[in-house]
Amino acid sequence: MRWGSGAWGDTRSAAPHRLFNKLPRLGDRYFQSRPTSDMAERSHSVHRLRLLPHVGGQIIHVATELVVTTAAWCGLDPSHALLAVLAAVGTHVLPLAMHSLLTERDLRVRTHAGALGRSRSMRS
Repeated sequence: MRWGSGAWGDTRSAAPHRLFNKLPRLGDRYFQSRPTSDMAERSHSVHRLRLLPHVGGQIIHVATELVVTTAAWCGLDPSHALLAVLAAVGTHVLPLAMHSLLTERDLRVRTHAGALGRSRSMRS
């Protein structure tokens, strides 16, 4: 099976079609209820979706590297195996746990900054 065919190819080609079929049905009320700065932020960050396959590959690579390194440490010094496993789990769990919190706060700050910039431009 080639890398670009099969499930990956279907997912990448189907996602834009679903998005473009759903957008016209949203209606003006949804778009009017959102701040302009929020809509601008969302439209400017859509291009990041193309990076997902590459980022997914990096995550798999780093996770595999971490598992192999942890297994090697456990094999070299079994008395510290628990410490090695806890350190390996901590390196993945802590960033994942903090990501949603940091992302939410970052979006709030950017949305607020955009709204402040809009209100300043309206005064002039």
